[in-house]
Amino acid sequence: MSIPPEAEFRACMQVLRMAILDARAAAWQSDIDSERLGDLMDAIHNIPAFVQHWENCNQEQFMATLLAYEKKWGRRHGPCLRTIYEQALVDVD
Repeated sequence: MSIPPEAEFRACMQVLRMAILDARAAAWQSDIDSERLGDLMDAIHNIPAFVQHWENCNQEQFMATLLAYEKKWGRRHGPCLRTIYEQALVDVD
């Protein structure tokens, strides 16, 4: 078992945080978009396993999954997951 380098770990946690906040906010709406929330969860559900087993993480596929969500839903309907990940890689706390 190996964990990612600090920057990648931080980026993964930021993606999870933003996705969870978005899902929580959506849950309080009366007109929940279950397709979007399903796609959001599909995009992030492997992150905990990736963080625990970074050596087995196909990072290209991971980034493609985040980008697919971003392309489908864009900024108007939720977080831009790949953008969040990439920005977290360069942000310093």
